[in-house]
Amino acid sequence: MNLCEQCIKEGGGCCNNTESAIFVTLHDALRIKKATGLEFDEFLAFDKIPDAWFKELKKAQDAFLNMFVDNKILQLKLTDKGCPFLGPKGCLIFKHRPGLCRLFPFNYKIIKGKVVLSFEKLEDCTIVEKHADPERALKEMGENVEEFKKFCKRYDKELDMYLEYVPLISKGVPLERIIKKFKIKV
Repeated sequence: MNLCEQCIKEGGGCCNNTESAIFVTLHDALRIKKATGLEFDEFLAFDKIPDAWFKELKKAQDAFLNMFVDNKILQLKLTDKGCPFLGPKGCLIFKHRPGLCRLFPFNYKIIKGKVVLSFEKLEDCTIVEKHADPERALKEMGENVEEFKKFCKRYDKELDMYLEYVPLISKGVPLERIIKKFKIKV
């Protein structure tokens, strides 16, 4: 059992949180759609996040605030139990989960072309509590460190592209048209 599975078994923090949102890029959405066969409107929403969470982000001056248009982001539609893809044994789309989920609880910076990892400052995260070294934690989560670093570079590009197309999402342009226009492939 890897650390993510253990966390979910112990009650999971981020996956069953109904007080926040699970941000997704169109790359994430396309991966999920291909893996599940669901239509975008069955699992996605461009919507506001809970006010309390948005205030916390503003207080921290989080770089994530750039992803919002009128306090809205592209996100998974949460259920009363949190993530719609959280099953009794864990994540039903683990190999295709959103980049934000794969990244959690890590931060990264790209310095001179190299990925430098660190942890989010979280009080009640099983992974952070048990490890001081992000690379060791990644291994215990079942991740290959070098592959994870490659993912961080790809995700960085996906986030940059999100900033380009999110104004179109906010205007109601169909997601399929945006995907075609930006040549998004997974």
